[in-house]
Amino acid sequence: MHPVTRRTLIIGAVGAAGAAGVAVGVPVAAAAHGTPSDTAKHSDGQPKIGASAADAAVVRSDYTHLVGERFTATAAGTAHSLVLTGVSDLQPIATPDDENRFSLIFSVEHSVPAQDTYALRGAGAPDALLFIAPVGPASGRTVEAVVNRIA
Repeated sequence: MHPVTRRTLIIGAVGAAGAAGVAVGVPVAAAAHGTPSDTAKHSDGQPKIGASAADAAVVRSDYTHLVGERFTATAAGTAHSLVLTGVSDLQPIATPDDENRFSLIFSVEHSVPAQDTYALRGAGAPDALLFIAPVGPASGRTVEAVVNRIA
């Protein structure tokens, strides 16, 4: 039996964090909703890379023109009404307006959702599964979804 060392714990934590990061920005398969979806195209009408709607990636240009629009975030049978208030670069900025590294900031009208993976729908953006978490002061009504993907 091998003793547990600080090195093995750190290596294990890095591997687990890398695996968890892979799930950020995964689109919802159109078949899960039982309706056709336009997730195979970006908001500008250009096709997304991938063979099907389920292969399409969430990108910045799908949201930049939707600031001020309403979205619905649903998880575990509970829906929350959100309004997109901003699309921001992630720090440090490697490439300004990077399609694959950005955050979506939403204001919440009623109860602030707990951090979880939500099905995000609405406002003409492709349906997507995003991890959404509250940000800012505990009394605030702001949540954020981060997309940080190496293209």
